[in-house]
Amino acid sequence: MQSRLRKNRIYSLISRFGDKVVDFYIAYGPEKLREKLNIENDNVWEIIVDYIGIFHNAMKIFVKNNAGDFKELIYKGKASEIRTMLCLDKQKYNLIWEEILDILLEEISTENFSYNTCEHSLRMFSNVYNSSRNHCDLKNYSNMKTKS
Repeated sequence: MQSRLRKNRIYSLISRFGDKVVDFYIAYGPEKLREKLNIENDNVWEIIVDYIGIFHNAMKIFVKNNAGDFKELIYKGKASEIRTMLCLDKQKYNLIWEEILDILLEEISTENFSYNTCEHSLRMFSNVYNSSRNHCDLKNYSNMKTKS
């Protein structure tokens, strides 16, 4: 009975303060929200994740905002921990997990592409500049200077 009362209280809290809960989720993530709401029941938490994280797209926004932190975990070989952190462990979240991975891949690829593009552009500029320079011997340099 107490469990049902607790669920109803959480539902009313979310329906009344939905925007604030979504904002908190985006700012601090699902783990902190679960801690703040003091939710121990996994079924209740699953409903909250569905409603706030997925229905309101708070999870995707949270991932985009914290892509740097998640990127570090991926580079360390701990990508599966991200799924646990986002509470997407169950099989029903596979499609959402794929979308999250797409977001992270895009963030990582864009950063790497920008860096590589910059490096490549500098190298190409240097090659073009060096090929268009007037090359001469040092002995003839003084003669060139006086002719100008």
